[in-house]
Amino acid sequence: MLASSNFSFSTITTTSVHNKNIIDLVSKDSTFPYADPMDEIKKIETRKNRTVDVLFSGDLPLGAIVYKDNLEKSRKELGKCLSVRSMMLLEPKQCSYGELLKRAFEVAKVKLADGVLLKIASGTRPFKACKANSFRTVRTWREPQETELLFSQLRSFSKRKGSRSILQKSLSSRSEVLTTEKSATETSYNQVTKRKAKIPIPGQNVLKRARTEEKKIAEPLFQTGKIHDLTLKNPYLGQIKSGAKTIEGRINSGMMRKLRLGDAIRFYNRNDEVTCIIKGITPYPSFFDMLQNEGVDACLPGIRSASEGSRVYDRIPGYSERARRNGVLAIHLGKYSTNSPKEYRLTLKNPYLGQIKSGTKTIEGRINSGIMRRLRDGDIINFYNHSDNVTCRIVRITSYPSFFTMLDQEGVQACLPGVRSTEEGARIYDRIPNYADRAKRNGVLAIALEKIT
Repeated sequence: MLASSNFSFSTITTTSVHNKNIIDLVSKDSTFPYADPMDEIKKIETRKNRTVDVLFSGDLPLGAIVYKDNLEKSRKELGKCLSVRSMMLLEPKQCSYGELLKRAFEVAKVKLADGVLLKIASGTRPFKACKANSFRTVRTWREPQETELLFSQLRSFSKRKGSRSILQKSLSSRSEVLTTEKSATETSYNQVTKRKAKIPIPGQNVLKRARTEEKKIAEPLFQTGKIHDLTLKNPYLGQIKSGAKTIEGRINSGMMRKLRLGDAIRFYNRNDEVTCIIKGITPYPSFFDMLQNEGVDACLPGIRSASEGSRVYDRIPGYSERARRNGVLAIHLGKYSTNSPKEYRLTLKNPYLGQIKSGTKTIEGRINSGIMRRLRDGDIINFYNHSDNVTCRIVRITSYPSFFTMLDQEGVQACLPGVRSTEEGARIYDRIPNYADRAKRNGVLAIALEKIT
């Protein structure tokens, strides 16, 4: 649990004893009129871009806050913000909305957000608490009831460029993508450069990256790559999600030139989203050439010809002129399921690996940063060292402000078998280089494990 004054916070799971009460409160919450209660409940239950943190006093739940896992980027002038979807109090006499807002600020700082964003009904108690905590009005609506978009800035938007590299490199992609697609990508590049050498080609770095990664990979587990967020209208997003559309055509300019093999793209709109792995990138002089070479059905399912498909792209404002000036990219996509278990490979020294293997150690403590933030219940971890390995399934993940708190809550023997006290256990973690400072800065995770092999 993460401390906040005299209270503490804990992230609930769908099996939590408090879960039904929290979900019931979300269904009745009218202070966030643009957050559909049933949609929010569905996303909470399926853990689809929603986290629920419960405020406790001892074992008594006092309130809860619901926020998006992914940062909101709907308004460019505000940067990337933590979007709060709901706040509620179970015991209004024992705590205030201010405690929940403090939690929002803590989470936003960990995620390196530029600020905190709420779309909230005017005149309500949560609204007044926001105003008291230096939130400012960005926009106002009158329907379905008077609602204001409130924003509280945490950091300068102009300073955030490059600051999220640790978070952006946390997604994993399979190594076989690079090896199986390399030859096809190389052939496509050679064909296009012979046809029209004037097209700016980011592929010099793409192919070098593919060859470099291929040499580095020793096992077909996961490689890290960057995550890119792109808006995409329906029906195209739905076609990608169904597997009918496997190629996305974009102008070869701006952030498109930063795309690399193995990176991930999250396509989203107001109703849906899907995350894909980039399996290949091929440049073309025009959308017509792309459609002819890649196939119309792969790019625009349901369109009959390359000429008709080219007109679809040309109707997008500015696309025709920009395509002539910069060329276009055919981005080959592989569907990335966020619901299926992911596999991770982590080093672990003896005797701890042996203790997991024997079943005496059931919880692994790690810093809450980097790849650890991508872990989910049901994911698979292969712990290994030079002499042994063991494969486990993640049963539960709980966040704490420090290793001392983790040991106190989870039990020393479950985390460090044979260690006599919480103090002694905390010193063991602190002796790991940089662990003490990183734990203070990011908090820690207790990863409950079930041995598979």
